[in-house]
Parts: sequence; structure tokens; C-alpha cells
Amino acid sequence: MDLAALEKNLKWRGIKLTVFATKEEAADYLVREIRGKTVGFGGSMTLESMGLYEKLKANHNEVFWHWR
Repeated sequence: MDLAALEKNLKWRGIKLTVFATKEEAADYLVREIRGKTVGFGGSMTLESMGLYEKLKANHNEVFWHWR
């Protein structure tokens, strides 16, 4: 995958791309960025494996997920 080309195309469309080496780094970033919000998840094994439901809920967010 050409991440540089992907980043350029997303940036052109006004979308920011951030790449993380691990799922833990990605989850930590999202927990820092999302606080006091309402968050809804669709079905995602990726989010499940990251433990995001629990982490975001513990961070003063209202989290909805049809799996929970």
C-alpha cells in the first residue's frame, strides 16, 4: 500500500490520516481525542480487539454499540 499517495488523496478531500504502529497506540490516541462525547459503533472486530468500548466509556463518553 502506498501510504503517501493515500495520505495525499485524503488530505485533498479534507480528511486527516494518522498511522499508528500498534492498536494500543491508536486506542490511546482516540481516548485522548474523544472526551465527553456521544459515540456510536457499528459491528467491528477491530474496535472490539482495541477495547475501545470500555476505554471510551471510562473516559466520560456515552457509548452505544449494538453488541453491548
